[in-house]
Amino acid sequence: MRKKAWTFLIVLLLPLSLFAEAYGFSRILDSSLYSPAYAGRFTDALVNPASLDMMENDSVFYVNVLFGEQWDLGTIRSGEKLSCIQNLKSEITFSFISRHLSLTASSSTFFADRRYIEGNPVYDIYNALGIQIDWSYAFPYVSLGVRIKGGNALIREDKTVTGFVSAIENAYFSRFDSVSGHDYFSVGASIRAEVSFFSASFMIGEIVNLDTSDTEVSGNLHIGWDNVLDSMNFSFALRYPEFTRRGDLNLLRPRISFFWQGNPVDRLEIGMNLELQFQLLPSLDMFISVGYREYDHSLFRYDLANGVLCTALEIDADMFACKLIMNVDTDTFDTLYPSISISINR
Repeated sequence: MRKKAWTFLIVLLLPLSLFAEAYGFSRILDSSLYSPAYAGRFTDALVNPASLDMMENDSVFYVNVLFGEQWDLGTIRSGEKLSCIQNLKSEITFSFISRHLSLTASSSTFFADRRYIEGNPVYDIYNALGIQIDWSYAFPYVSLGVRIKGGNALIREDKTVTGFVSAIENAYFSRFDSVSGHDYFSVGASIRAEVSFFSASFMIGEIVNLDTSDTEVSGNLHIGWDNVLDSMNFSFALRYPEFTRRGDLNLLRPRISFFWQGNPVDRLEIGMNLELQFQLLPSLDMFISVGYREYDHSLFRYDLANGVLCTALEIDADMFACKLIMNVDTDTFDTLYPSISISINR
């Protein structure tokens, strides 16, 4: 049965030319709530393919639905029409995750470029379909991972939205057009080491990528040294053990991580996070997370004007999880990024 499901999904998705998204789930690496050095939970394997062999579950079928926004509080205070719909995002993700191999597909819709025409808000609405294939193999203390992902984005331009029903109609039931230059394909790799409560990871997101800078051609695969440097990610983490020496569950299981991404001699991104896991029951956990990510960072020169503060609360039962996330821009604290995700796994 499992082989039939894998075959069906591959046959269904490969004609999409390995679609990836401009706004989809792969942007998970842009959140400071996640770290490539983490492992154990199956969601960690979505961040770093080398974490597949470190999962606490054997095999997982995972479905996640997410709704999010990017709110400018000044726009909301202005009383503009439909000011609560600014950069509305919805996304659904499917994953088959096993010990050595995972296949993830996603579809996301994103409202952008809000403007007013004749008193009504008008948007460009993007749709992105993505697929990601991960492979991993583990040795004692060390695991290796390879990731292949790619895709394209579609657009519905100049859509007038007069209410929530109109937003749904334009987002899901009107015709999309292709977006030139948004084809995407890349091959990356990672290595992760773990000794007791300490782990470290090194990832390169784009060893090979698709160059779509020339809009007259479909693009060429190439190895670009600049892309390799810009997509480098180094991280390390500390994690408290799941059980006490007597074999009982630890009520509180924290983990902490620090990471940077990019060329360390140039501008880069840094991040750090702390997650507190409350193991209430063997099949019921609560997570409280806080993280900070700084973009366009100059080494050891911190600037809150380039930062985003992330907080999250998650309830994780045996086959169900719900996560509330609130991110805020630390420049003026006037830009909020709220989201809610609901997931089912078996």
